[in-house]
Amino acid sequence: MSKLYCRKQGLTLFPHFPNYVEVETIDLLIKDVHLEGQPTRVDVAIDEGHIVCIDQNLDVSAEQVIEGQGKFLSPGFVDAHTHLDKTYWSSDTQAHELHEAIAQYTAYCHQVTAEQFKESILERSAKVLDQALRAGTLIISSHVNLEHAQGLAGVEAMVEQKTRYQNRVDIHVTAMPNFFGSQEQIDRQFAWLEEACQKNYLQGIGGAPYHFENAAVLTRKLFDLASRYGLKIDLHVDERDDPNIDNLELIVDLTKEYGMGGRVICSHITALSAVDDSRAYKVMEGLHRENIHVITLPSCNLYLMGRKDKEPIRRGITRIKELSEQGVNLSYASDNIRDPFRPIGNANMLEEGLLTAQVSRMLSDQELHEVYRMGTFHPAQALGIKDYGVEIGSKADVILLEASHDVEALVNQAAVTHVVKNGKLLLTKECSTQFMDPC
Repeated sequence: MSKLYCRKQGLTLFPHFPNYVEVETIDLLIKDVHLEGQPTRVDVAIDEGHIVCIDQNLDVSAEQVIEGQGKFLSPGFVDAHTHLDKTYWSSDTQAHELHEAIAQYTAYCHQVTAEQFKESILERSAKVLDQALRAGTLIISSHVNLEHAQGLAGVEAMVEQKTRYQNRVDIHVTAMPNFFGSQEQIDRQFAWLEEACQKNYLQGIGGAPYHFENAAVLTRKLFDLASRYGLKIDLHVDERDDPNIDNLELIVDLTKEYGMGGRVICSHITALSAVDDSRAYKVMEGLHRENIHVITLPSCNLYLMGRKDKEPIRRGITRIKELSEQGVNLSYASDNIRDPFRPIGNANMLEEGLLTAQVSRMLSDQELHEVYRMGTFHPAQALGIKDYGVEIGSKADVILLEASHDVEALVNQAAVTHVVKNGKLLLTKECSTQFMDPC
């Protein structure tokens, strides 16, 4: 990385970065933008993929200049829970509840060859990745099913997609075993998980053990595997209407037992809204104490949950506001996009964020600011992203929005006008259909 010579101040900045050579020209200068926490507009200098200077009226030569014109410069969005293997897949009949959607996808997996399965995933997931990129998402974590009929084919497809998109969207891959079946089939699932770990395919170990009578055994085995390979454990947890949070409570205990604080993610936990306050707050205290991350998926759960209810019909979301108030690192994410689990969705984190704010009744400016962080800084922390943000030394994965601050961007559903990835301008609003190469 080269040094930035800032002629205006006559200072050489960033001596703490190694292997500097002093130059007077940087790669990219973004001028006249609002930043979170900055009282005045500033310029942001980028070189060798990192932010190297933030100041007013920077007088420095740059290979490329973006005129920010008072827009809001934000780190790219982080969509920390998706299912890219299922996206844009549809069944002949509409699924009316969670288990029906699961059955439809499993049936499909038995109807195609491994090669057809892989090609379908690559084609369909590319649609969503392109949508997400245009909407300012630069990091996506995807759960990928291990289906009895397909083995590692879905994971292999997503690993290939990760390579294809490496200069556009960072993809994190979490394998999600399907434990429906015989003991022999379950053992085969764990063998596939082990193989995927050995091949360094994964960033996370997933699953939904709460579905099964032997949930405690399955959950412990998943913790064993994640602990041995130094991976995150990223589970679907108690996604149901009934007041049963046994799996969540077990996960809190196992996180402490395995010393995995900071590397455990619990998604959904919709049943937390069904238990009484005493039990709910006790487990929320445990989540905070053990540094367990939570991801809420309101758009999908509002669609799938409460389907068997008569009046009153439950809303199907977790205790978003209470989790936030208890200091739990809480994120929102897209979950399923245009598949049997949710037939709509635009891979747009601002859209998901505004829905999250409404259903959780977090609509004050301070609460909306916190919701914005649930789609940026909080999921980055959950996924263990380093050098994330807009500050000196951060990786230059940033977006410009037609707003002056994060709350305005969320409320107004602000357009993304520029996307910068690895310090390079990837697309603008004007050339948003041509982002295979930098604009």
